[in-house]
Amino acid sequence: MRRILFGVAVLAVTIVAGAPIEPLLLERMSTTSKNEYLPVVIALREQFNGEEIIRTIKVKDERWRVTVSGLKELAARTQQGLLQELTRLEREGKARNITPLWIVNAVYCELVSEAILKVAERADVWFVQWD
Repeated sequence: MRRILFGVAVLAVTIVAGAPIEPLLLERMSTTSKNEYLPVVIALREQFNGEEIIRTIKVKDERWRVTVSGLKELAARTQQGLLQELTRLEREGKARNITPLWIVNAVYCELVSEAILKVAERADVWFVQWD
């Protein structure tokens, strides 16, 4: 009965809030225990747009340097709030193995289902997928 209620709650959050949780992850969440950690990748809404760099910088080494610098700057600027929330969830025992990924502006971590739902509600989160 508890799993059915959880499944209904997950579905309701997905429909009402447009929670960006991958369907496979939602399915997995409905079959796990309350305290089981699931490996996820949380992609942030703001992503790097390299089109301008490709159009304007013709020297490959310079293009590479500007791209890597831009990716790292974007991640540092946009991941801060999410990382703070994940660190708080980690202190509560709901998150672990938090790893920022600057190359795709995402964060890998392991979360319990309750934390996945909470993170998916954030305006800066594009989607959450099972890793």
